[in-house]
Amino acid sequence: MSLAIDVHPDILDVLSNPNIDEFNIPQIRDVLLASSMKGKNKATVRVFVSRHLEMLVQQGVLVSSGKHRGRVFKKTKLFSHIESQKLKKRDKDSLVTGDFKKNEGLKNDLNQLLKKKLHLNAELAILVAEINELNSIMADFPRLNRSIKALYEQSTHQSVTLTGQISALTKSIEQLQKESS
Repeated sequence: MSLAIDVHPDILDVLSNPNIDEFNIPQIRDVLLASSMKGKNKATVRVFVSRHLEMLVQQGVLVSSGKHRGRVFKKTKLFSHIESQKLKKRDKDSLVTGDFKKNEGLKNDLNQLLKKKLHLNAELAILVAEINELNSIMADFPRLNRSIKALYEQSTHQSVTLTGQISALTKSIEQLQKESS
């Protein structure tokens, strides 16, 4: 049985820790801020984590109790199935890159490109959450529009740049995969 649940890899890595059974949004946020999302806005990462955990609750992978800041999440039995599906997918992906045994340099380059693309996708997701929050602030506090507008435009420009970088990486990866076939 294959499930169509897309979990951000950094969040999956944190939740896959067997020592984490019960957790809250700030705990996951803090782990991400200390690792893959260093230098990102704390509130933006919190929103990012909140949306992903809520999606997992709606799909039955996690259950939650409490409200607002007191909300606690727990893994369900379905989570272990999701985790094994992701591991199988990773193994399958590594078989695809395993075809490059003739040229280890190409394999390493492809893996680096894939990691970079994954990192940029994570940054883009955070930027989109930031843009949404800035829109919300501008709608809720019209007097702040002038002050916030510069931040909004900067984030929008940065998201366009990241989208271009991701597109270039995707095309490069596809080309390398075609050449290696």
